[in-house]
Amino acid sequence: MVGECPSVEGLCQDRVMDIDVSARTGVDTIVAGRLSDQVAVVVGGGQLPGETIGNGRATAMLFGWAGARVMVVDRELDRAEATAAAIVDGGGEARSEEHTSELQ
Repeated sequence: MVGECPSVEGLCQDRVMDIDVSARTGVDTIVAGRLSDQVAVVVGGGQLPGETIGNGRATAMLFGWAGARVMVVDRELDRAEATAAAIVDGGGEARSEEHTSELQ
């Protein structure tokens, strides 16, 4: 649905996504099923320590919420696993892998 709505930092209030997967009201109605039967590979999907959510994790989680099967890849396996676990906790399907090769 495209239309005018009250803006909060450039985002429509009813479309603001909370990082906590248990509080993602509104997100389901926007993205539910849009990526069903699709596979997404998100490289850099882990999360650096800090209070904010990174672009990679946010992308992976949004794709998972939209119904995609997500492969989360990161240099640090534990970070990729944490993102994949958040997707699974939210009802999605995800796996994690460590990226270990270096470009020459």
